[in-house]
Amino acid sequence: MRPLPAIISITLSVIAAFALLIFMGLRSDGEIIGIADQSGNAVFEFQQSSKLSVFVCLPEERKSDLPEQIIITSSQSTEQLEMIPPRPLTFPSQFAETYHVQQQVSCIAPLDTVLETEGPDSVSVSVPPNSIVIAAVSKLEYTALSKALFFVFLLSLIYGIASLSRRPHQNIIPVRQRDGLFIAAPAMDADTWLPLKRYDGVLAFVLAMVLSFGIAECIDKVIPPAQTLLPGYMEFTAMLCSNFFAFFAIYIVFAKFRSRSLPALVAEKFPAFENPVTIVDSPTPDAESTPKSSLRIPIFKPWISIVAAVGLAVTAALLTLAAPTPGITTIEMASHLHSTLILSAIFAVFAGVSEELLFRGLIQGSLEAQPDSHHPNIENAIAITVATALFVLVHVPQSIEHLWALIPIGTVSIISGCLKIHYRSIFPSILLHMTYNATLLMPSIII
Repeated sequence: MRPLPAIISITLSVIAAFALLIFMGLRSDGEIIGIADQSGNAVFEFQQSSKLSVFVCLPEERKSDLPEQIIITSSQSTEQLEMIPPRPLTFPSQFAETYHVQQQVSCIAPLDTVLETEGPDSVSVSVPPNSIVIAAVSKLEYTALSKALFFVFLLSLIYGIASLSRRPHQNIIPVRQRDGLFIAAPAMDADTWLPLKRYDGVLAFVLAMVLSFGIAECIDKVIPPAQTLLPGYMEFTAMLCSNFFAFFAIYIVFAKFRSRSLPALVAEKFPAFENPVTIVDSPTPDAESTPKSSLRIPIFKPWISIVAAVGLAVTAALLTLAAPTPGITTIEMASHLHSTLILSAIFAVFAGVSEELLFRGLIQGSLEAQPDSHHPNIENAIAITVATALFVLVHVPQSIEHLWALIPIGTVSIISGCLKIHYRSIFPSILLHMTYNATLLMPSIII
C-alpha cells in the first residue's frame, strides 16, 4: 500500500490533537470547593453555562452520615442524584490545610446523571451539615467542537496505523542446511525488525523507567499536584506524558545506535551461502517466481486488531460491573470534567504507541528467536512472557485500588505479543493497544 494515505492520516491526527490542546487551554474546567453550613446547604455561583457534578465527602468516622441520594437545585430545575456507596479518597495536604479538613475522607459521587446549568446561575446542594462539597465544573463552551476534534484525531490515527499494518512486508529469510534438509529460519520484517542483543530489552526498560521518572519529576516541579484538588489526575497526566516521551526516546536511541544493516547481519550469521537473503516484494508472488528458500509472512488485516481490542475493552467494562473498585479512581473523578477526560483520552491513545515500541519492539524484540535459533517457539514464548510481566508491573501503580484490571491489561499484552511475532511487525500491536484504550474511554466522552 502506498504510504501517502498513512502519512496524511497520521499528520491530520497530530494537527487535531494540537488543536484540542489549544481549545482545552481556552477552557477553565476545574473544581469549586465548599463546606456545607449547619443547615446542610452548599451554594455555588456560575457565570456561564456549565456541566456540574458533585462529590460529597465526610471524615471516616462520619461515613455513615453520607446519603444515598442528594438534591441539587438551580433556578431552572431540581435534580435528585443517585450516589455511589461511600468510597475512600485522600486529599492533598495543601487542600486539607487550607480548608481545615482531614486528608483521609469518605466520598460519594453521582452514578451517571450530571446537571447542566444555563447561565449565570446559582446552584444549591443539600447535604449533611459541615460536609466537604466538591463541584466538578466543565464549561459547555467548545464542548461539541472538542468532541468532534477528538474523533477526527482518533479515526485519523487508527486509519494511519491500519494503513501501515497493511503494507506489503519485505521478508528477509535466511536458510541453512541441516541433515540434508533446507530449514527456513523465522521470517524478519526489514522495516520494523531491530537486530537487538539479548540484554537490550532489560537495558531499554531500565533506561525508560529512569527517564520517565525524571520527566514526571520535572512536570511535578512545574505544576505541583498538591496545588490541585485532583492530585491523582495530575499524577496520571504526568505519568502518561513522561512514559510517552521516555519510551519513544529510548526506542529511537536503540533503533539508531543498535540496528545494523539487516542483509549484512544475516550474511554474518550464514557465511556459507553466497546469497543468504531473499527479498520478496510482492505479497502474492506466483509459484514460479517464488524462490524455494523464501517463507512469506501473511499480510495483516487491521480488523483483527480492532475486533480483538473492542472485545477486550467490553470484557474489562463487564469486569468493572462485577468487581466494583474500592476507591474513587483517577479516571472516575477526571471523567466528571470534560476537558480532563479528553486530555486523558489523547494521552491514553498515544500511550498505546509508546508502550508497544518499548515492550513489544525493544523488550520482546530482544528476546525473540533469532534466525539461527534451535528452539524458536520456546524463545518466543519466553519473550512474550517477560514483556507481559514487565508491562503488567508498570501498570500496577495506576491499578492499585482495582488489581483485577491487570487481567485484561495482561491479556492485551499477550495478544499484542503474538501479533508482533506472527506478522513480524509492531503496527498490528499498536493498533490493538490504541483501539483498546480508546474503546474504554469512548462512553464517557460521548455521554
